[in-house]
Amino acid sequence: MPAPITTAVSEVKSIFNELRERILAIDESITETVRVYYVGYRVSNNFVEVHFQKGALKIYLRPIEYDDPRSLVQPIS
Repeated sequence: MPAPITTAVSEVKSIFNELRERILAIDESITETVRVYYVGYRVSNNFVEVHFQKGALKIYLRPIEYDDPRSLVQPIS
């Protein structure tokens, strides 16, 4: 049986790969920039940043206004 942290890392990688494919499929003009702490997606400015955490992804979306009926998006200055 795999260790819980190994399983979590594997699940995070799988989720990231699916998210990455969906973001890049939105439009051909979207570029991906890999940084030390995050991966950014942009057309003219970053509209998504995916930050990696131990066993999780933190996703920053721009602009700040979203239709979020489940209240999953939190505004960050």
